[in-house]
Amino acid sequence: MPKSYSTIHGLEFYFYPTINTRQALLAFEDDYHLGIDFNQQGNRNVNIWASSNGDNWDLIDADSGGEGIGEISVPLNTWSHIAYVRYGDQWMLFINGQKDVDVIQNGSIVNRFENLNFGRWGENKVPKFQGGINSFMITKGEAKYINDFDVQEYIENENVVSYYKFNSGEGGIVYDHSGNQN
Repeated sequence: MPKSYSTIHGLEFYFYPTINTRQALLAFEDDYHLGIDFNQQGNRNVNIWASSNGDNWDLIDADSGGEGIGEISVPLNTWSHIAYVRYGDQWMLFINGQKDVDVIQNGSIVNRFENLNFGRWGENKVPKFQGGINSFMITKGEAKYINDFDVQEYIENENVVSYYKFNSGEGGIVYDHSGNQN
């Protein structure tokens, strides 16, 4: 799996939350990198985080009053699609194809080599995810979405860096299905 995402332009996946508490959806091994969590601020919402310096959430944060707080309430026990996209200085979060967070912020994600965790925030600072995660894709190059869209299954293209189906392996093992050997 690639461990540096300073040039990332998109993350997307499906998730199936089963409990209504704050939970990590994805984050790196250490805090202050890039992250997505569920139910931090609001009612079953999704929130985004980004750091350029590795010391604080200087680009985007979802603490109280932060610009990374989502507003769309995600239903429990239902698969929902999430897309976290960067288009120039515009950072966006889409829930089931509907734009939920839209932040204009200059800067790049801190460039550190560390593991990306699914359903876990580094050093367990946020409770682990309870439910399901599937079809996780990382893209680079041109942003895949900039406006509301109809959610589609995985479509192969040259901008896909990694694609994890979560249909094989066990425990901490997932396999890349993009053909890029990540």
